[in-house]
Amino acid sequence: MKVVAIFVSILILSLSSLVTVAADKNKLMNECEAALKTKYGAESLVRLKRTKTFKGLTTLTFKVVPEGGTRTSMTCSSQSGGEVSIQ
Repeated sequence: MKVVAIFVSILILSLSSLVTVAADKNKLMNECEAALKTKYGAESLVRLKRTKTFKGLTTLTFKVVPEGGTRTSMTCSSQSGGEVSIQ
């Protein structure tokens, strides 16, 4: 019985950390999308293509199509919830 209780506790802790990471990525995605729409215009199409997290650095890759322009690939990154960088 104690083993089951310990297992359930570990499972709950690991799931709560996953939810936190997902919330951080969602916040970063919204910030990046807003920054890209500001840079390329509110009518531009912005689509998320890839996410990657390595050693606290989260990188999101977007495909951006400005109104009347050509498709561009843009990268947005943030170190552990810090300032957003667009390249």
